Formats: sequence, C-alpha cells, structure tokens
Amino acid sequence: RLIAKGGAGFSGTSGTVPVAADEQPAPGAVCVTVPATACGPGGSGAVPGIAASDGVDATYVQQASTTRFYGGGGGGGLGRVRINTVDGSYEKTSDSLEVADLTTGVVKTR
Repeated sequence: RLIAKGGAGFSGTSGTVPVAADEQPAPGAVCVTVPATACGPGGSGAVPGIAASDGVDATYVQQASTTRFYGGGGGGGLGRVRINTVDGSYEKTSDSLEVADLTTGVVKTR
C-alpha cells in the first residue's frame, strides 16, 4: 500500500478522526459542541481525482457573550510518492493500492 491521501479537516471541539487505508476521501470531523451550530464540520481530505474540500463556518447566532464559535478546518491536500528505479520504470501490481500523486524517476549513481 502506498497511501498519501489528504487528512480530514478538524472541527471546533472534535477529537481525532481516523483515516481509513482506502481510496475514499477522509471525511471531515463533525461538531460535538452544544449547540452543534456553534461550529462547522471539517472538510474532507484529497484523493486522486477529488480535491480537498473546505471546512464550514459556524451558523449559530450568539445568545450570550460566552459562546465561542469554531469554523471547520479544510481537508489536507494529496501527498506525493516518488519511486526511483535503475531504469525509471515502475509497474503497479494487481494487488497493490496506490492513493497518492505518484511519480517515477531514475536512480543516479556517483
């Protein structure tokens, strides 16, 4: 597995968001504040062919001076993987999973 997909965007007071080792975008964190409208959910991380998404602003209308607002953070960008071989060729095997911006190159010697 070569996985370098973008991470999930954070949301206000949410905890960590597990990222699955698959080809799907990592979904952004959800709000756990009270009221839930005091924060916006995080954006999803990027995968090949799907860009990272923005986080969402809080929509709550302040009722008291102590209310805090948290906008959701944007999802992370797609990572890169570079594979260098003697002749610059690389062929994906049928059972491998590649979720990254993959490039190849030639190994240089001194």
